[in-house]
Amino acid sequence: MLKQILLDSKLTKEELKSKFTILPFSEISRGDRLEVMGAQYRDLKSSITESPNNTLIIILDIVSDFILDFNNLQLTYQLTDLLNSSTNGFNITYMVVLHENPGVSDKARGHLGTELANKASTVLQIAATEINEVYKISIKKSRMTEKYKPILLQFDKDANNLVVLSDSELADKIDDPDCFKLCEALSAKTFTQAKIERKDLFEYLIQELGWSERKIHAKVTFIINSKKEFDSEYGRVYLKKTRGTTTQFELELLELPDRAENQLSNEDTYNQPPVPA
Repeated sequence: MLKQILLDSKLTKEELKSKFTILPFSEISRGDRLEVMGAQYRDLKSSITESPNNTLIIILDIVSDFILDFNNLQLTYQLTDLLNSSTNGFNITYMVVLHENPGVSDKARGHLGTELANKASTVLQIAATEINEVYKISIKKSRMTEKYKPILLQFDKDANNLVVLSDSELADKIDDPDCFKLCEALSAKTFTQAKIERKDLFEYLIQELGWSERKIHAKVTFIINSKKEFDSEYGRVYLKKTRGTTTQFELELLELPDRAENQLSNEDTYNQPPVPA
């Protein structure tokens, strides 16, 4: 990990040591980690000159390792209160890493995940796509900026890291890149559980994709007829057209399989051995 950080930062070893500190907690008892983390923060803050131009960036990876039970509200509040209080009088930015529940879209683990998502100014998600070996970074929440378009990534052996996927590389990986882009645009619109008029949807897609109305009509018709599934903020969906006085579209949620429901209930229960008194 350190070698990769050194490579990506393009710093010398001495420069890296002056800018980057690693604080391993793996050998500290889970029940003591919050107290130790608080002491470490005080040491870090005292070593940095307090100035508007100085920012201390703290990465917690994985944040659920700092409490005994990520479904316990009291423990969750102890952690989030520590994060809040540590920023008083000093410019600190936290980057907090937390896994999602397996098989369930956009749900970070337990009460801890819910509370952190509520308090965070920005929520990013990195997840696998339906394309083999392609990942996507999405902005799920942003209080300070607009929600930018998702970024597609693939692993590069030379860089030994994830790199941005170009349009030509995307075209090489899938049979219909336009269909993929259309589903991504529909997912970003997030109109699940509500209908949208044809005129409004097509105006959005023309602006988002830069396609002609004729091309959008053809691609929309194709994914409706083929019941093309894709991910949305609420889970796996497909596009559905309804006719009344006007033509409308909606995203229909797929039913959650029994296996995924059981898996979710299991993942929401975190079994820890009793802590000695």
